[in-house]
Amino acid sequence: MMKQSTPLYTLSGVVIHGRGVGKHVGTPTADLALGPGSHLPPSGVYASHAASGSVCWYGVTSVGRRPTLHNDCVPSVETHLFDFAGDLYGQPLLLELHCRLRAIQRFDDLTQLLEQIRQQLLPPAQVQAMADHWRRLQQENAPLRVVESGTVVSTGIDYYDGLIRQAIPSEPCRTANIIGRALAVQKVPTGDFFIARRLEHFIQTGELAILERDGEGFYNMVVGRRS
Repeated sequence: MMKQSTPLYTLSGVVIHGRGVGKHVGTPTADLALGPGSHLPPSGVYASHAASGSVCWYGVTSVGRRPTLHNDCVPSVETHLFDFAGDLYGQPLLLELHCRLRAIQRFDDLTQLLEQIRQQLLPPAQVQAMADHWRRLQQENAPLRVVESGTVVSTGIDYYDGLIRQAIPSEPCRTANIIGRALAVQKVPTGDFFIARRLEHFIQTGELAILERDGEGFYNMVVGRRS
């Protein structure tokens, strides 16, 4: 099975009693106790993975100040755990933040905050289906995942090769220019590092030839199509 992706940030602490707002609208949160001088990631709402002992959950974590109910300078770390029912008060909790979903929002009153929470709730069956789909993707251990028709699917590493080839001009060209064309013109939805690795593959397989090396580094090479 493929290892879980490396988290952006990792936090740990003991679960304490919070404000209790989430519990009243069906989205209770596990609030971490923060010690003096705690180093927190940038404020926002994150997709998270939580563990207490040998039990793990997926969830959504809010990091930062509480502008609606507490217009103060005190930050908090509050996590809603999917498919969890129980009591974690006083228990240690390890949080891995994997993706920043959005910034913290301020509402004029509590009613607007509660309405936003209700609108963002997903039915338990939908949350479970999403979790099951992610586990299947992990088990497939594919080298690349892409979004097709709104769904994340596993695919081969050569998925974008056709678009990358269209960015290679007929005349010799620097690799940096090819990468720029692939990103800007062909709209390959990846980073420059991924495209550079695919160009290296084209060179290794003989599809492209290195014609000139202008200094050090892959990005300064001049390459051309083999006739």
